[in-house]
Amino acid sequence: MTSPPRTGPRLELKCTAPSDAVRSLVDWLGENLRPDPHARDPELPEIRIESIYFDTLQRDCYRDRSRHQLPKHRVRRYDGGRAWILEEKLRVGSRVWKRRLPIEEPALVTLLDPERDSSPISPPGLDWFRSRFRMLGLLPTLQVSYDRLAWIGPDGERVTIDRRLEVAIPRDGGRDGAALGFAADRSRQAVPHEAIIEFKGPEEETPLLAAARAHLALPLRASSKYSLGLEAVGLEVAAAPRTPSGEGSPRR
Repeated sequence: MTSPPRTGPRLELKCTAPSDAVRSLVDWLGENLRPDPHARDPELPEIRIESIYFDTLQRDCYRDRSRHQLPKHRVRRYDGGRAWILEEKLRVGSRVWKRRLPIEEPALVTLLDPERDSSPISPPGLDWFRSRFRMLGLLPTLQVSYDRLAWIGPDGERVTIDRRLEVAIPRDGGRDGAALGFAADRSRQAVPHEAIIEFKGPEEETPLLAAARAHLALPLRASSKYSLGLEAVGLEVAAAPRTPSGEGSPRR
């Protein structure tokens, strides 16, 4: 069984920030980094992202967020396209490793409902993901949609700002492709929260990333779109906030 290649480790630091701090950071990033080349408008490098997060019935991944012993699994697409990216992400402190697999909607539907084989051709690596899902007992748990602003640096740095988060619980457990996209008849919940900012780069922080964090001038406050979304729809209760140093952060 062929497993998708694993990349990493990569540095990943997260924090939340109020709107006024975000505006200042956007101006600084525009002067010091290049806009994401995948964005349609280089003046405002923003992309709409839809994700489906997978977890166990007991939401073990959410409850493990302070120990980082379980990987996170999700599938996402960009700007409403039909191509998705299936991903396994493992975090150890502030370092992350990933396995990624491009996947089309028919193959994704078979992953959501293993008893229904609607994909005549499975991409290499999909059987490996299927085995992981069976072993861990993963199910579609939460849909998350948001706007992402992104800039890149010369040494692999990447700074993203995620805002206007909307979340929903997949209908019927995501069977028959019901989890794909936000349907008009499905209840969405806006996440009343500041923007989530992520600083990513090589294993050791570069001067450019350090300068970006210094410009923001805010302490790292751990957060994740998955955790905030579960709390917004009432599946979980938010824990008391903590300010991590980047290691052992309470949210992913």
